[in-house]
Amino acid sequence: MNRFSLLLLLCIFISFCQQADEEPEVTSAPPIPPRVAVPFPEAMYIQNGCSACHGERGDGRGALSGKPNMGYLPNFNEPSTYRNGTSIDKISKSIVKGIPGTMMRAYPNLKSNEVKAIAEYIHKMQ
Repeated sequence: MNRFSLLLLLCIFISFCQQADEEPEVTSAPPIPPRVAVPFPEAMYIQNGCSACHGERGDGRGALSGKPNMGYLPNFNEPSTYRNGTSIDKISKSIVKGIPGTMMRAYPNLKSNEVKAIAEYIHKMQ
């Protein structure tokens, strides 16, 4: 083996040894996206499944609106489609007691501030 080959092997060996001792490069995690604040009334409307039937905009075109046996779904944007009245109190009553003969079930488990928030949110859609 000539001197050049020996020197080349020695350089490669030293280079390899130095790389093994180096700390691996630490990559930082991607930044956490900013929080998005959803107003309480809208959050209650979505969390309790109202938008599944009534739609995100209250137009009666939610994800479940086209399913068989769903029947009539009011368009909250059109007050004439409400069964029990359009006031916040009447909407609250429909939420808590449901509407017999329709797919609108009762939500007696909701706290009064939650019912009021949903009712106010629906009322603003008129």
